[in-house]
Amino acid sequence: MCARDDVGRVDLAALRRRLGELDGAPAVLLATAGEPNAGEFDPLAELADLAEASGAWLHVDGAFGLFAALSPRTAHLTEGIERADSIAADAHKWLNVPYESGFALVREPGRLGPAFGMPGAAYLPGPDNPRGGYGLLGPESSRRARALPIWATLAAYGRTGYRELVERRCDLAAHLAATVDEAQGRLALRHPSRPAVMGAPPPPPARAGPRPCGPRRRAGSPPPGSGRGARPRG
Repeated sequence: MCARDDVGRVDLAALRRRLGELDGAPAVLLATAGEPNAGEFDPLAELADLAEASGAWLHVDGAFGLFAALSPRTAHLTEGIERADSIAADAHKWLNVPYESGFALVREPGRLGPAFGMPGAAYLPGPDNPRGGYGLLGPESSRRARALPIWATLAAYGRTGYRELVERRCDLAAHLAATVDEAQGRLALRHPSRPAVMGAPPPPPARAGPRPCGPRRRAGSPPPGSGRGARPRG
């Protein structure tokens, strides 16, 4: 992992050096579009440049933030994602469909059949046979019609409806961040981000003087030497 801080923002310089050390060996770059906790987006266009220069595969995890591309207010966050070799996303997040509605977009779909189709199973159609459906293009050869609720909501709300949904979620995140800022120390705001806000209780005040050495005592247990809790001698 080439991160430049504890939030996980990518260190492009370190990544470039690492790719140089590989000297053309196969590599996969994993980028994030909308980190679930902090809402961060990797610089996808710059990562695409690195991938092209080194011959690496660029995969983007857009499970949380892919649909930022729907709004002019947030589309810049996904700039360059169209150059990825593969993208994974979850419709059960921003699209608000039932759980277990993940999907993948692959630049070269012809790779899926050789990877997941089962050529040794004579009773199954080949991955290029329409009768095979999508069962031979992924790791699950039996599954329900997960695409149906996604299609239904897209048909019902369309691009405009989902753009409004994305923008409303971002507005709510900004409102929550502003509310936290006004809490005056009750909650330490970690990072007010686009669709997500992360906070934590402020750290306790530092103890005066050095911390005494010795074994830790469980909360509620008697202090050493108090005599309480000792077994009676027989």
